[in-house]
This record gives sequence, structure tokens and C-alpha cells, in this order.
Amino acid sequence: MKISLGADQVFPIVDEIRTLLRERGDEFAWHGPINSQQTINWVKAATNVTRDVESGRADEGILCCWAGTGVSIAANKVRGIRVA
Repeated sequence: MKISLGADQVFPIVDEIRTLLRERGDEFAWHGPINSQQTINWVKAATNVTRDVESGRADEGILCCWAGTGVSIAANKVRGIRVA
């Protein structure tokens, strides 16, 4: 399965998800900072993940956020995408 994964920071849960995806043999694209010392704009992460799903580059997307509200709002702006 192709997964698009994104977050504005590298949280411990992000590392756990990446490890799980590797163990399962899933392909995944990471849309987030290179290391835990950096951050990226959460809107950019959400948009990149949803565009991957919308275009068929990914079968599913996973977004990590402290509350989930911001990335859900940003992702839901992409036509055909529904995030909760």
C-alpha cells in the first residue's frame, strides 16, 4: 500500500508510524521536517498529503497534529478529500 504521511513536527508517534509502515512493507512518502529540531507549516503538510491521495500517488493519507483540527480543516479544502 502507498501511504502519504505528514506532520508539522517529528513527534514520537510519527517515528512509531514510520517504523510500523516499514515493518508492514508499505511504501510511504513523508511530508514533514527532516528531524525533530525543525518544523514545517502544518497547512503545507496537510495539503501535500491530500494532494498525494487526490492524485492517486497514495492510497491513503495519515496526518499527525496535536489537536487534529488545523490539518483537518486544511485537508478538507481539497476537493474529494474528507478528514476527521
